[in-house]
Amino acid sequence: MSPSIIAIKNFFPENVTAFYTTRTGGFSKHSYSYFNLADNIGDNPNFVERNRKFLKNYIKSKVVWLRQVHSNKVFDMDTIIEQEFLDTTLDLPVADSSITSKVYRCSVVMTADCLPILVSSQEGTLIGSIHCGWKGLLNKIISIFFESFFNKLNHLKKPIGKSVYVWLGPCISQEFYAVGPELEEQFTNSNPKFKTAFKVFEKQIFMDIRHIAQHQIKEVLELYKVKGVFNSNNMCTYGNENLFFSHRRESRTGRHASLIFKNKT
Repeated sequence: MSPSIIAIKNFFPENVTAFYTTRTGGFSKHSYSYFNLADNIGDNPNFVERNRKFLKNYIKSKVVWLRQVHSNKVFDMDTIIEQEFLDTTLDLPVADSSITSKVYRCSVVMTADCLPILVSSQEGTLIGSIHCGWKGLLNKIISIFFESFFNKLNHLKKPIGKSVYVWLGPCISQEFYAVGPELEEQFTNSNPKFKTAFKVFEKQIFMDIRHIAQHQIKEVLELYKVKGVFNSNNMCTYGNENLFFSHRRESRTGRHASLIFKNKT
C-alpha cells in the first residue's frame, strides 16, 4: 500500500479497479511537493515524469491523460490504437472526461479543488471519469458525459442495466468555497433547486460544488431510468493541507489524480 495512491475498495464491480492519489510520497519540490502529476503548471518535468512513472508501475495500467480546459468534452479512449500508447509526441486529447470499454486503459482526471467523479456501468462493461469545476457544471458536462456513456453502451450492444456506480472524490468543501453573487445567479437561473447549494456567512456566499454535481447526476439518471449507486469521499482538499493540493489555498500548486480502469472483461 502506498500513501500516494489510495485504492477505492469494495464499491465498483470486481472487474473494475479505481484509485485516487494524494500529495504525499512523491518527488516534486516546493509548492508542488510532493506527488504532483500535472506537467503543465510549472513543475520540473523530470519530477513529474518520475511521479507518473511511479503511478503507472503501481497501478499496472496504461494511463490516458487529458488536456483539461474546464470544457464539457468527452473523449472516447477506445479510439486510441495500441501503438499510439508508445508515441509520446501525440497531442493530448482536449477534454474533461473520458470513457472506455477496453481493458487496462486508465481513465483519469486531475484536480486540486474541483470535484473528480469516477463511473462504472453495472457490470463494469464501460467506465469513465469526469473533471467537475463550476464551469463544467454550468456547461452540462455531467449530462453530456452520461449521454455519451449510455450511447456507448447501446453501441456496444450491452444493456444499460438498472444501476450505475458513481464515486465522488475529494474536493473543496462549501465552507472554503467563496463565490460571487453572479455565479450563484447563473446556477439558480439554470435550475432554481440549486439555491440550496449556496449559503451566506458574514455577507459572503459559499458554494457546495458536490451538492450541485450530485443533483445533476440524479437528474440525468432519472431520464434513463437508472439508479445511481453513490460513494462519496467527503474529504476537503482545502482543509487537508498535508494530504491534498488546493488551488484556492495555494494558487501555485500541484494536482492529484482520480483514476479508473477495467482489470478484465
